[in-house]
Amino acid sequence: MEKPSKNSEIKQGKNDIVERINVFSSVDSLAENLKEDIRERTFHKINRARRHSFIFKITAAAAVVAILISLSTYFYIDNRMIPDMLVQVNAMDGEIKELFLPDSSKVVLNSGSSIEYNTNFHKNRNVKLSGEAYFEVTHDKKYPFIVNCGTLDVQVYGTKFNVQSYKESLNTAVTLVEGKVGINDSERKLEQIVLKPGEQVLYNKKNNNFLKREIDTSLYTSWLDGELYFEKNNFTEIAAILSYRFNKKLIVTSDNLKQLTFTGQFKATDSLDEILHIISWDNRIKYDMRNDSVFIYEK
Repeated sequence: MEKPSKNSEIKQGKNDIVERINVFSSVDSLAENLKEDIRERTFHKINRARRHSFIFKITAAAAVVAILISLSTYFYIDNRMIPDMLVQVNAMDGEIKELFLPDSSKVVLNSGSSIEYNTNFHKNRNVKLSGEAYFEVTHDKKYPFIVNCGTLDVQVYGTKFNVQSYKESLNTAVTLVEGKVGINDSERKLEQIVLKPGEQVLYNKKNNNFLKREIDTSLYTSWLDGELYFEKNNFTEIAAILSYRFNKKLIVTSDNLKQLTFTGQFKATDSLDEILHIISWDNRIKYDMRNDSVFIYEK
């Protein structure tokens, strides 16, 4: 057999190298094609996900807007359909009650007091008070806040104040702690009285007189901490306030005694017996406690 020549071996080697190069080129080309295909598929998935995300966001936003519109429509219709009805809140004898009105104004009712307001309070911020209450009123320039207490109207401009107007009291007292209030007679016959912080108006129900003065407001709001403060209160008023406070019936037995007055301050921990004992120190009165009733006599 003829032995291959050296030239033929060299030629064969070159052909092998060329074939290998061609193979490698084909592999590289295939790899590039695969990479390009992978890139296209990946971008396609990413774009599709982005489109879905965008569509989802638009759908979600539209849903939120639809819900808000529905809620607004509901509340608008609901408010228009609310009938004009009175809501009454009472603080029972021996109780101090805190409440918040629909406009977020805070009210604290003293014992034996009540407040009334309309269900359409958002457009009619009028309240009727019987007894005593402390107010912290939310400011609303468009809808004024007015407290009616018998023959007086207290117009509020966003403030903290106290009103005492028990039916047994000779005076109605409006005490301003913070802000500004204007006081009118209910028939608007008199010029409005404007109070500054630290001032009080006393309205005498019997002779229709007004007294405006500077006072220590903490004395007239001390009931919020359970204390009692009397300033020249007659015994009819004192008996009524003590009745509400201790849930007992106090009976003043003589007309002369009803005209006597007393000034004094008592702690939250003082019992009814202790208070009456102190009041009777000047020997003008005596008292007799019988179960749930207390009889006050003139000495």
